[in-house]
Amino acid sequence: MPAEGWPAGAGTAYKNAAPLFLDGTVAMHMSGSWMLGNYDKNITDFEWKVVPIPCGPGGCGAMPGGSGVVAFKSTKHPEAAASFINFLAQTDTAAHFASNTSNITAHQGLQKLGIDYSGVSPVVSAGLSTFAANAGKAAESTPQAYWFQGYNKNFAIYGIVPDYITKAITGEMSLDDALNAIDADVAAKIAE
Repeated sequence: MPAEGWPAGAGTAYKNAAPLFLDGTVAMHMSGSWMLGNYDKNITDFEWKVVPIPCGPGGCGAMPGGSGVVAFKSTKHPEAAASFINFLAQTDTAAHFASNTSNITAHQGLQKLGIDYSGVSPVVSAGLSTFAANAGKAAESTPQAYWFQGYNKNFAIYGIVPDYITKAITGEMSLDDALNAIDADVAAKIAE
């Protein structure tokens, strides 16, 4: 398969396809919200926008990412930690944070209501809103993707799946062989 269709992938490493999109070699780049600033700044000779992730009977193809703010159970100040987490979770606080940092909120209510991203360009604002809506749809249709983020052995799957899928896409092995190898290798890694 040509690089335009599948640039590369091996384990947890991948080849960034952004340059192929930036120079117009490919018409689409499936990526995440972290690319918006780069595209907004560097794409000057064609129009672009974020489109919703495909959804079907099996759910939506969105894989949530990001980071979280947590309080540790062992903290010496549990009341203060809980109060701070509660403050961050309030609708107004979460909306202010997301709007002012150009982040996608994890607040499900705000994912449905939308965030005022007026401090950025219209294309970035629309893109962030699309990504936020995708996250909300994925939470409802594919909750296992959210569960997977916190799974303590997700590293095994992150490393193994792209490696074998790349081999299937590039013709090094059949898809059936790749899926069987994924099952076997993931089971072995989880059993360790």
